[in-house]
Amino acid sequence: MITGNNINQIYEELLIRTLDEGVEVSPRNFSTKELHPFLICLENAQISMLTFKERYLNIGFQCAEALWILSGSDEQWIYTFNENLKNYTNDGILMGAYGPRIRNWYGKDQLRLALDRIKKDEDTRRATITIFDSAKDYKDHRDIPCTNMFRFSVREGKLDMITIMRSQDLWLGFPYDIFTFTLLHELMAGFLNIQSGKYFHFVDSLHIYEREFEKVKCLLENNDKIQSFSNSPRLKTINELDELLDYIKTHAVKNSNFEELDKIEHTWWRDFALCILSYKLWKTVSKEDALYIANSLHDPGFKANMNKWYNYLVERGSKADGMYSS
Repeated sequence: MITGNNINQIYEELLIRTLDEGVEVSPRNFSTKELHPFLICLENAQISMLTFKERYLNIGFQCAEALWILSGSDEQWIYTFNENLKNYTNDGILMGAYGPRIRNWYGKDQLRLALDRIKKDEDTRRATITIFDSAKDYKDHRDIPCTNMFRFSVREGKLDMITIMRSQDLWLGFPYDIFTFTLLHELMAGFLNIQSGKYFHFVDSLHIYEREFEKVKCLLENNDKIQSFSNSPRLKTINELDELLDYIKTHAVKNSNFEELDKIEHTWWRDFALCILSYKLWKTVSKEDALYIANSLHDPGFKANMNKWYNYLVERGSKADGMYSS
């Protein structure tokens, strides 16, 4: 178990421990080092985003994926932001997409159900969002959810969250997942109008693929960091969240409307939306416009990471999308 207040510190310790103590296993003939099982406790959850100068993260996709999941979508627009996802589809659909399972599974919105359960009984042990579905996921799909469930508990006046995963790639998947999951934690605490407490992250197989070992070692040798996020994404109600997500989807995904997104009063969500629009423009229309928007971001963390990603793409001369890239 690793406990800490800062996701950068925790991530660095995870990389070191996995390389030093991980057991060599090769599921599907892919060599990895694995910690099994493993628990992480983030005592100061809030929004958790890695800010290592030598870890190039696709912030545009990271925000687009969070939008895609929280809005309950499995629509194919996500492939604009990460073409590699197509490799995991069946007939163009990601069968393990989290969004429908969270927001519309057998006609039920699990996000609302979990929130209502806590509102009715603050001490409840039943506020659960289930992702893995044995009726669906023992079939031979290319995309099987790595996450099993989310649990929420109010303890000592704060909202704790537990994520339970069967498997997680520490280099590629973890940085993107931790962003969306801690965003969900903060949103739920905001809906309840209480402080967020501890975030627990339990993974049965936490691993690094052998092909990433040298990248990990390079990061550990050059572990300087840029300024972290400072703003909160909290909203008052799920309805407010859904209205905002629809607005962002309309003007950042379906259309490309900087002026409308620039009107978003909530600074964090404005930057979140503009990261999505910026990367969409980079991929489809104009790199110049993408850079202009990236440099209009208020939050220093968003701005630095967005520009760092673009510099990486230019230097690499590649269309690498980030998660699932080799």
